[in-house]
Amino acid sequence: MKSKSFPCETHVGVCPLMSHLDLISKKWSLQLLKALATEDSKRFNEMAKSVKGITPRILAQRLVEMERMGIVSKKKFHESPPRVEYFLTEKGRELTQCYRPGVMHIIKS
Repeated sequence: MKSKSFPCETHVGVCPLMSHLDLISKKWSLQLLKALATEDSKRFNEMAKSVKGITPRILAQRLVEMERMGIVSKKKFHESPPRVEYFLTEKGRELTQCYRPGVMHIIKS
């Protein structure tokens, strides 16, 4: 008997939408996207201050996940002390444009 496939499954696996939804549904992800969307780039501690309540461990974890997905990128400066800045990629900016209408709808309700 042949198994049924879901509409978003492809020959390579589950569609990329599911991995993005999984990331965005995690705690702090939307707040981080918002924090990065408000400025061109931010350093780690700046993000920690702008997203009240997030622990450094979770912040680092979310940034790594977003970087793997191509939503966030980081730039390393070869200075002493070392400096790293995070910024949204084009894909990340497009993603923030997708969730804004939903947020505005909730605010108006």
